[in-house]
Amino acid sequence: MRIFSGLLIACLVIAGSCPAHSGTLIPVPPVSGYPAYVTGVNDSDIIVGAYADSSGVVHGFYGPLSGTDYTTVDYMTGGTMLRGINDSGYMTGIFNYSQGTNCGDGEFEIYPDGKIGTITDNGTPLNGIVQGINNKKNVFAGNYCDSGTGTQNAYEGKSLKYVQDVNVSISTQGLANGRGINNAGDVVGFFRDKNGNVQGFFVSGGTATEIAFPSKKEVATYVYGINDKDIIAGQWVDKSGIISGFLLNAETGKFTTIKVPGSTAYVSPLGISDSGLVAVDSDVGDYIYCSTNKNCPANGIHVIDENISVPLGSFPRYACRDACRSLAFPITGDLR
Repeated sequence: MRIFSGLLIACLVIAGSCPAHSGTLIPVPPVSGYPAYVTGVNDSDIIVGAYADSSGVVHGFYGPLSGTDYTTVDYMTGGTMLRGINDSGYMTGIFNYSQGTNCGDGEFEIYPDGKIGTITDNGTPLNGIVQGINNKKNVFAGNYCDSGTGTQNAYEGKSLKYVQDVNVSISTQGLANGRGINNAGDVVGFFRDKNGNVQGFFVSGGTATEIAFPSKKEVATYVYGINDKDIIAGQWVDKSGIISGFLLNAETGKFTTIKVPGSTAYVSPLGISDSGLVAVDSDVGDYIYCSTNKNCPANGIHVIDENISVPLGSFPRYACRDACRSLAFPITGDLR
């Protein structure tokens, strides 16, 4: 896959605004009367996520965006949250949900036939967060916590099992979280760089690319999803703590902001489908964002977003051995 490749006919030589882009926001109906937290969506308009009941217990759910037939999922102990879904109906999630820390959460997978099980490495359950799952081989991406060191490591898995680590940078300072994967095996997520800042990453073939939203106000960037068109979904944090959402075309380097009317605190895009549907959490409710304005689900709100293009080579790129897939094969150099 190309990474910010080809000639970028940018709107400005330096990162700048391009002509406005329009999208559609479809509100996510409540679950059993409670507000929904949506984390993923597939091309059949099936969404996954979680909701908290009147006692504060968190339950996972999945079902059609119309809200007519949601199914609640409770797995093992503690709260449950579904995190990802592919077009075949494979789903990922976490149990023993502990908001604020990844390392107390267990990870699980649900098969289309209803089979459900804990994700393990050589029989040992993983603690962390698992999210995106691709369509071709049902491979998922997530992170696990090393019980000995407390570090968080990005990984790929399949069929309820850990497969391999994903190497993302020269130094992750103990934090590397995988979040999305597409059919080509490209993996996205976020890590902590040598300066202690959280940045997004995009691993494709033998190259790992850092991702930071192009704003002087940016202090952190998190990446959560990628589809087969190499459209990446994520969020960035400014100096005042406001969280804003974006899409990034990894083929062209074009960012598209995602704006939710009335939001003043956070807009958080999470999973993205191949057709361009995006699960969006915000301080004024949750939505499915339709980026194409073609064949969008009904009852949407038309919104105007902003396009921002970046110069080629503006993000650090690193060469790594063995396709960036194992921590035993360190990155060999900066390609910036």
